Amino acid sequence: MFVDTPLAQYREIDEGEKDVYTWLARHREKIPPLRFDCGRDDHLLLETNRQLQHWCREQGIPHRYEEFPGGHDWRYWHARIKDTLHFFNSLLTNR
Repeated sequence: MFVDTPLAQYREIDEGEKDVYTWLARHREKIPPLRFDCGRDDHLLLETNRQLQHWCREQGIPHRYEEFPGGHDWRYWHARIKDTLHFFNSLLTNR
């Protein structure tokens, strides 16, 4: 929904891994820590992110999910990218 390129060009080699749920379930033992967030005004992705967060919790997949004010735009991204960078920095410094 975010690219103009036909989706067929993004085809996975393994058709069994064509969605994030299948991929996470299949690789749960090998995936690095996950962090994702979404703006409460993001009417396009908010519910999907909430569903993914709920599913990860049910599956016991460690993750951090947060919601903040804002929508799906550069203003939100600029405000929140620091949280993602701090998250990954903490992983590197706590090895």
